[in-house]
Amino acid sequence: MKKQGNHMVDLPQPELDTAMEALNEMKERLSELIEVRDKLWDLLGLIEEVEGLLPSDIMGSHHADMEYGDTLEQVEGEIQDIEYKVTQ
Repeated sequence: MKKQGNHMVDLPQPELDTAMEALNEMKERLSELIEVRDKLWDLLGLIEEVEGLLPSDIMGSHHADMEYGDTLEQVEGEIQDIEYKVTQ
């Protein structure tokens, strides 16, 4: 069934199969992105921890946290896009 206004309509089987395949692909992609997001949060925490442990005469990366922060924003944006598509 497909929502059309306030009414549900039956989809022909090929359309239903295509819709189910698209939903399964989005579900798989969402699962992958959530795993990556969680790993990125772990990584950012480790970067901060390592920066705090470095002796003052050893420099850490100036850009690692910013670059992975940008990556995290992209991943979270894709997660939000998928969640929006599913809820509309």
